[in-house]
Amino acid sequence: MTGNETVAWAALAAEADIMFGYPITPQNEIMHYWTRLGPKYGRKFLQTEDEISAGFTVCGAIMAGKKAFTATAGPGNTLMQEPFSMAEGMGLPTVAVIQQRGGPSSGTVIYSQQEVTLTTYGGNGEGHRLVYSTASNQELYDYTIKAFNVAWKYKFPTFV
Repeated sequence: MTGNETVAWAALAAEADIMFGYPITPQNEIMHYWTRLGPKYGRKFLQTEDEISAGFTVCGAIMAGKKAFTATAGPGNTLMQEPFSMAEGMGLPTVAVIQQRGGPSSGTVIYSQQEVTLTTYGGNGEGHRLVYSTASNQELYDYTIKAFNVAWKYKFPTFV
């Protein structure tokens, strides 16, 4: 099982209602798995026109009472900082899965923590963020479920 499939199963286990997303590698497969699995369990998916819209539609769905999430990587993470900042300020329990691309920008494959750094310290500082970094599929499954539970308990953005 790939990490992307693990995320889809974990979101189902966490009882997520809907995923909003825009295709960007390497997280495309999360959307693919979710669109195959979700309807079997009454869950929905909406592909947005860009990553900014994905972030804001997650916020809107949460304000409407739905358990929503998104996933992105690299440049999409940069674009989602505005909706994540709004979620911090409003106390919205957002969940986002942020995947590491190959290296700085979208070029070389080198060791880097750029996604963790941006996710942890991005935004405008209006609130708290919780960021889980995983090292195995089992941790990914467990911490994706935990991200939903913690986000809804404490009402702030949570990232895996």
